[in-house]
Amino acid sequence: MTPARRPLRFSMPCTSLALGLILAIAPRPSDRAGAAPPAAASIAPSLLGQTERGTIRGRLVWGGEEAPAPKVLVPIGKASINPEICAKDAPILDQALLVDPKTRGVANGVAYLVFPPGAVKEPFAQHPTVVLDQRNGEFRPYALPMHQDQTLVIKSSDSTISHHVRMRPFTNNPMNQTLGPGARLEVRLVAESQPIVLTSDIHPWMSAWLLVFDHPYFSKTGADGSFEMKGVPAGRQQLVVLHTSGYVTSGRSRGMSVEVKAGEAVDVGELKLDPKQVGIVEKPPQQPLRVGEIAPPVVATLASGDWDIERYYRGRYVLLTFWSLNDADSRRQFEELKRLRREIIEDDRLLILSICTDENWDAWMRFLESQGKADYGDRDRPGTIIFYMDHKWLNAMQDDSNFNSADAYGAKRLPEAYLIGPDKRLRSMRIPVDKLREVVRTALHEKH
Repeated sequence: MTPARRPLRFSMPCTSLALGLILAIAPRPSDRAGAAPPAAASIAPSLLGQTERGTIRGRLVWGGEEAPAPKVLVPIGKASINPEICAKDAPILDQALLVDPKTRGVANGVAYLVFPPGAVKEPFAQHPTVVLDQRNGEFRPYALPMHQDQTLVIKSSDSTISHHVRMRPFTNNPMNQTLGPGARLEVRLVAESQPIVLTSDIHPWMSAWLLVFDHPYFSKTGADGSFEMKGVPAGRQQLVVLHTSGYVTSGRSRGMSVEVKAGEAVDVGELKLDPKQVGIVEKPPQQPLRVGEIAPPVVATLASGDWDIERYYRGRYVLLTFWSLNDADSRRQFEELKRLRREIIEDDRLLILSICTDENWDAWMRFLESQGKADYGDRDRPGTIIFYMDHKWLNAMQDDSNFNSADAYGAKRLPEAYLIGPDKRLRSMRIPVDKLREVVRTALHEKH
């Protein structure tokens, strides 16, 4: 039986955070080059000429000392799928946190009004569509707010590879659609109170967030963190500024109170994003691990949903690996582990523990399920077994908590492998893929 999807653990209500996640990433300049007509966020300024309306502006800035570098999802030339297109000339970055090192501005946030009084139905005749493109193995833009009167056009600009779109809306119909090279489709959506998450079954690193509004009063933050909403009805409004990590403004889902005067602009100033809010905490320099030291703990979630991993050690050797679905070398390591697993069918002294460092639980589970039934049973459980239920090869995903197991082991370049002895001390570190089986066989044949 397929295990239930792991429950997400957040420090704020799911619905509220979901709103923040959808609005996480503003399109980069490359996204806008030759792009489709602007989304609803750029249409609201046409209301400014009307009476009794004003402007709200401000800036979302990083609250830490140093601007964090964006996380690399797929290094150059190391895409596990379609490397001839995906990450061929540039790495694919995780756009969940983009901070400009010069201005300290935080892109990918959104400012919007909560149930704005005085809102009008904005005509969208001049901008009837918004476009979500799939290009070079990425959704562009990553976050796309739109008005329900607009049509969403999903297209693929890659001329030689296919793409896939999966989404599970709350109100709208779900989608599971493959797009061939150069294909496109049109989708009509109604307003959603929660974001629509888009993923790809073909390229597991791809994801995007879509939010459908029923009013035009929202604005994504630019590269310098600035945002501006024009044509806002005069009077008291409730402003929310969100980042993928949650609310930045006070009042959380209720927003902060802003008094808008007709014909004037009100500047709410700089709103700081706390590094702790996005899981970045100042830590003292970590001493490098050494062979012979007690191995750090592992905090992760098994495919079964179990979090208590170390209880499976039971005095055995543990081959601990960190890997990514997005990385071709990680896939090669996975195949090498299959060979090793077949070689230790009758040996209960070794446990393989593979930790996926990705954040896409669904894509990871689909990969594990695609392995089907393994052709190696053992004397305890003879015959074929469902791959992800193998008791000698546990597969887990990096936990959501503040403790990062990969960081604790110093796993910087994936894949990484470590051999832990029955005494929970490190026996080998950073084992090359082609040396995995040799290192394990040597350890198992040592006399103790």
